This record gives sequence, structure tokens and C-alpha cells, in this order.
Amino acid sequence: MSTVIQAIYKDTPDYIVLTPPGKILAEKIYEMGIDANELARRCGLSLETIQQLLGAEIVVTREIAETLEKATWIPVKNWMRYEDNYRKRLELVKQYPEKAVY
Repeated sequence: MSTVIQAIYKDTPDYIVLTPPGKILAEKIYEMGIDANELARRCGLSLETIQQLLGAEIVVTREIAETLEKATWIPVKNWMRYEDNYRKRLELVKQYPEKAVY
């Protein structure tokens, strides 16, 4: 590859892994041996909200992260980082849709 082409593509990712916080949450509740209903009960959230989180339909807010921390023992800062990373990668996918890995 020529130096000019390398310079043009140096900031282009080879691939973009999209991991929504809901996927991390689904894995965690599986590890815990509970289902969405039980998580909703422990968090004091509606089942609909939990299902929306699992489906990446809503954003993990600080308030939601605080309730998830109590139920999953995953710190608020981690939930916020998962959400931030996911949103940043979604923006990258808009630029490079062919690079997305789900």
C-alpha cells in the first residue's frame, strides 16, 4: 500500500465491535441465575424498562446505573463507561457501516 493511501486510512478502524450495555446486563443476570423479572424486582424498575435496557432501546442514565449497581455489583462508573463506549461506536458505525461487528 502506498504511503499516501496509508495516510488516508490510518484512522480508519479495521472493525468496530458494538456491545450495548444490555448485552453485558444479559450476561450478568445469566451469571447470577436470575431473569428479567427478578432483576426488575431487585432494581425497583418496571419489567418494560429492563426489557428496553436488554434490547438497547434506552440509554443507561446515571439513575439507572445506580439501581443496576445495587442489583449486579457492577459499579456505576462501569455502566456509564459501557454506555459511553457504545454510543461512540455507534457514531463510528455511521461513518463505516461495513466495519460493524455485532
